[in-house]
Parts: sequence; structure tokens; C-alpha cells
Amino acid sequence: MTTTTHVSKVGHPDKRADARSLGISYIDIWVPGIPVPQGDLSASRNGRLYHSNADNLKPWRYAIEWRAKAAMKAAKLPVVEQLPMSMSLFFVLRRVKGTAKTRATPPAIKKPDLDKLARACGDALTSVVYVDDSQIIESHCYKRIAEIDEAVGVRIVCTTDVSPYDAEGFGG
Repeated sequence: MTTTTHVSKVGHPDKRADARSLGISYIDIWVPGIPVPQGDLSASRNGRLYHSNADNLKPWRYAIEWRAKAAMKAAKLPVVEQLPMSMSLFFVLRRVKGTAKTRATPPAIKKPDLDKLARACGDALTSVVYVDDSQIIESHCYKRIAEIDEAVGVRIVCTTDVSPYDAEGFGG
């Protein structure tokens, strides 16, 4: 799979521009592999905290970090400091053996949890795309099961082009 990187004033690849002059960056990354959720922290006998699924989580987070570093370098983008970020995540999960091939692919309503998948991505991009994942003020996440012979992984789109949120609809 390829890593696609765009810098755009309006977030469209056909309207590329220098991110430094616009102050807006847009990055679109495909990370192939089986998405791994962040999981829960457990404590060892001596009190040290560790992720319960660290054996799978570390390589997945490293793959995300590596792809993001390559994309940021190719786009000549610095790590975003003190700006709000928007992040969209599109997970394509592995097809289990029992999934019917003759009917439509069912929705991904079983584990892994979407929020835990997103947390792994957010933490992996810290210090690579943005200084801290607390800069993410807008997030869109989606997971689905792969179609037959479709690659699994995650598409990550991060941008500093965050529109002001209208809280009127929520009683604000």
C-alpha cells in the first residue's frame, strides 16, 4: 500500500499549497496491518503499569508512527504545536472465517471497540503529527469488516483546518 500526503488549503489534493504559508496542514496516511486496540493498563507485581496486549500493540503503534513520520517528512511538515486538530480514522478489520461470502458483508459490531482502536492511533501520532493528542478537538471514527480480498488497516486523515463548532443544537 502507499502513503499519500497532501498539503492543502481546503483539504483537497487537487489544490496543493505550502503548509507554512497557509498555516493549515492536511495529511492522509494508509497503514496496512491488523488494527490493534489500545487495551487496558495492568499492574505488575512491582507496581509498574503495562498494556495488557503490549505484544501486539507495540508493533501496530510503531507501524502508524513510521508511516506518519514518512508522510510528514515527504510533505515537509513540522509537528503541529498549539493548534487544534481534526482526526478521521477509517478502520478496515479482518474478515473472520465464518463471514459469508455470498451475502453482503455484515457491520463490524463486535470487538475490537472503536474507541480503543482510536486511542492507539492517537497515541502513536503524538510527537509525530502533533505535540499531544489533547490537541484533537474533533474526531470521526468508523470501522468495518474487509470485503473479500481487501487489505486491512487504517486510513488516518489529520488536519489543522478545524471549523468552529456551533453548539446551538446542543443547548449551548
